[in-house]
Amino acid sequence: MRFNRFIFDNYLQTDEGKDLLGFFTNFSSNFQRLDDPAVLDDGVTAETLFYFLEDQHLDYFNPEDFLVPISNVNNSIKYQLEKFPEENKNVCSLEAAEKYFDFFMKLTMENYKDTTKRQLLDYITDISLILYILHPEYYFPYFFVSHFFKLEAIFNELNIPLPPIPSKMKHEERLYYYFELCRVLHEFRNNHGLSPIELNVLLYGFSKNIIDSVDIRANELPEPTKVYISGATKNDCTEYIEKADKNTRHLWAGNVNTLPGDIILIYGVAPFSQINSIWRAISKGFIDPFSYWYNLIWVGYVEKIPSISYQELAENEVWSKKSIVKSHMQGISGVPCSVDEYNEIINIAKKKGHDISKLPVVKNPQLSTTAEINNERDVEIYLLEPLLNRLGFTEKDWIRQMSLRMGRGERVYPDYAIKPNTKRGEESAEFIWEAKYRITNPKRLFDDFSRAKSYALRLNSSGLGLVSLEGIWLSSKQDKFMYKNLKKYSWEEINNPDIFSKLLLEIGNKK
Repeated sequence: MRFNRFIFDNYLQTDEGKDLLGFFTNFSSNFQRLDDPAVLDDGVTAETLFYFLEDQHLDYFNPEDFLVPISNVNNSIKYQLEKFPEENKNVCSLEAAEKYFDFFMKLTMENYKDTTKRQLLDYITDISLILYILHPEYYFPYFFVSHFFKLEAIFNELNIPLPPIPSKMKHEERLYYYFELCRVLHEFRNNHGLSPIELNVLLYGFSKNIIDSVDIRANELPEPTKVYISGATKNDCTEYIEKADKNTRHLWAGNVNTLPGDIILIYGVAPFSQINSIWRAISKGFIDPFSYWYNLIWVGYVEKIPSISYQELAENEVWSKKSIVKSHMQGISGVPCSVDEYNEIINIAKKKGHDISKLPVVKNPQLSTTAEINNERDVEIYLLEPLLNRLGFTEKDWIRQMSLRMGRGERVYPDYAIKPNTKRGEESAEFIWEAKYRITNPKRLFDDFSRAKSYALRLNSSGLGLVSLEGIWLSSKQDKFMYKNLKKYSWEEINNPDIFSKLLLEIGNKK
């Protein structure tokens, strides 16, 4: 959706909107005004700020880990005011704000000489607070640490362009990425006539429903489609895993392709050298530019199992063939595992007397051609639509026989347009599916592919698919819709959980 100022103004008149306006109106002055900056006006403390963000589902582990003491922020503000040259203190344009930020970061890095740039990423909240309090017109308080995927969702829904995220090893660029966010939010705010305080209310209040849409809670956990293994340090094992229960949520380094519900095996590295627990992903895998660890997932719903040692893995017929086992479990953060490998873990746990009935399983997608299929419509009903359902789509996500103009008055009807826009002159669809009864030879395949390709190009689709009794064929815009790059999957292959999980990542419903 696009930002609607009328709807937002109505939100500001609600009790929640008024409370948030008051919260952020007094926010900055409270940091600077008191002799004891650890306690803010109206009883607002670091702890109450933590619980405010917890209500927005932007919580951390506990209040103590949330912020460097507020007094440090206050002292840093005084320090910056003393150290900055007079010509740098006056920030009255975005260009001046960028120079100010550059000087601020150089001063910060000089002040923390013993701290690496990668370690400084952990201070982004404090850095943003200082900058926002000093110059709210050009900076904003950043509270999306370890929840960057939620900020991405807000930007996507409000049609705010997200700047490209710097690569993993460019730690200084990742630090400076904060200002790139400030830049686009400043432009967005000016375009819609929002004050700095209203922008905060938008991000941390009005957008709560957007955040909730990507926040997985207990009764919403999807079925697993893939299995991954990640490593845990000695401290992780003793501080988190041993104390974890069903209510524990934890942030872990993982695979960016992880989907909510996926299964995560945790391997405790030396001195433990063992798999000791099974978790479920409660977020998608995501990149966090401001995290010490770049690729992250949130996990929960732990099931502790009898310890399975490295030696047992190395001697297991299935696991001994896995490359990470051969390399003594080096670099295991987010390594994919096959269903056979996961089933071996379940079998070992069962042999050790563990009740495996509570362990998650990867279910077969259960797509078959056993129904009597005699024509294209049967292919749509008994093959394509069940496939779309398994890929996470519902009937609301597609239009069958979408009317489309091609050339001089010619009207065509793509069989299935996924996530369509039917507005005249702006027609588009994320993906196109064409159903055929049989595709039995190269000439028929080429003709059907060419027709589907014309629809995909006309609708600016990211990909297309052909479906028939023989299986499915896929082509993507990324591969320039080249015939030679067509990917073919038989129904037997699609019913393989490992292959289906790849399809889910490639053409599944990303929402």
